[in-house]
Amino acid sequence: MKKAMFILSTVLLFGILSSCSSSDDVTVKKNWTFTINTVTVMSGISVPVVTTENKDNLTEVEAEAARLALETELKTEAQTQVQQAQALGMTISMTVTVTKAERK
Repeated sequence: MKKAMFILSTVLLFGILSSCSSSDDVTVKKNWTFTINTVTVMSGISVPVVTTENKDNLTEVEAEAARLALETELKTEAQTQVQQAQALGMTISMTVTVTKAERK
């Protein structure tokens, strides 16, 4: 259900943004850097991890859709890892955020 809502909202976001604006900022292809921040807390110890991923030749709308898809995928993965750890009796929590920035 979550994936269906994500896909629907991404399609709607793409449709709205492409129909609302005809400015060059929306249609110009750019290179993007996605910064992935993952914080894992286990036994009161916080372990932050920052990684980056580059994607080239995407419009603003495509980049935002890619960011949302990546963040959703990583959050689903993190939730699976938390559930597996809890099944083993461990207390763990994970947060994932993905931000995008234009790469010059």
